[in-house]
Amino acid sequence: MTISVTQLIDLFPEKELVNWMLRDPKKAKQVSEEALRVGKAVDTLAQRQYRQETVEVPLNDPPVNEAWGNWQLFLSEHPTFFPSISNIQKELIAGNYIGHPDFLRRLSSYQMGIDDLKCASQIRPNHFVQLGGYAWLLTKHALPMPTWLGIIRVGKERPNDYDYLQLTEPADIQTAIEAFLHYKGIYELRETVKRWVIQQKEAKALED
Repeated sequence: MTISVTQLIDLFPEKELVNWMLRDPKKAKQVSEEALRVGKAVDTLAQRQYRQETVEVPLNDPPVNEAWGNWQLFLSEHPTFFPSISNIQKELIAGNYIGHPDFLRRLSSYQMGIDDLKCASQIRPNHFVQLGGYAWLLTKHALPMPTWLGIIRVGKERPNDYDYLQLTEPADIQTAIEAFLHYKGIYELRETVKRWVIQQKEAKALED
């Protein structure tokens, strides 16, 4: 069964997120669904913008408008970002794992990195675990190790609200990859145990 990098990481949410979801599950569900909706909308608009297609921002959708405005602010303050993009939403597959990094960028023949766009209130460690998964997939395609992993966070509640954080030290990038591989190992062990349990139940049923 193929599983995406994001699906795998979502199986193991951070402790504070779990506690928040347990305290108020109804609100947590609403917030999560809204964040997903806004994120997908802005991702689609950004892809259309990069491809120089018609971009129609819904005027009656304040969260999307705010996030889109903050994305435009980021681009205006980082004018080399779009020109350095070498691929957008590139499909990377290795074994049962698949990923689609938002942006692969190349600054020179030896400087290539991965950037992901997030509509969120803050940059979280798991965002970089996701990028570590993309970096691992890149190496499985015989592509060079990225020289940075970057998260662009755009807020959806107020203007002038964005952050851009990069991991540039090789040790930090390797840590992000290793964190993803730990998630991958836990997932594979879980699936193995599930198969064993099913096989045992089937064997017991045949005995009965």
